[in-house]
Amino acid sequence: MSTVDMTKAAQAQDLLMENVFVPHFFAKLAEYGIQPSSEVEAHKILYTGHRLYQAEQLNMLKRAETSSDFWDKAASYLDQSLGASSQATSAAENVWVKQATEQYLGYDAVVQAALALQDAALAASQQ
Repeated sequence: MSTVDMTKAAQAQDLLMENVFVPHFFAKLAEYGIQPSSEVEAHKILYTGHRLYQAEQLNMLKRAETSSDFWDKAASYLDQSLGASSQATSAAENVWVKQATEQYLGYDAVVQAALALQDAALAASQQ
């Protein structure tokens, strides 16, 4: 991928982060009664959320590496984790995606950012 494509993808990711993902993250926190008192605290919360996500991913990887049959354990873990709750979660996510789509579809910069990231992901997968 060229430098121009990488720059465009990074700009697109920044725009989506600022206008879509961060507002959704803070809306979710508000549902649990958590509201940052300052911009500094908001950045700390975002950083902590990001690090918790990384820790979860690392923990899942470590558990998978220690298993005797990686693919069987991975499939079993996913089956257990997703089980019946995946349908409810999926339905809730679908509602949020529909609402976000309706909200941001008229915002050309967000649409263009999403398309730029899609193009970047496609280009990266073809290398």
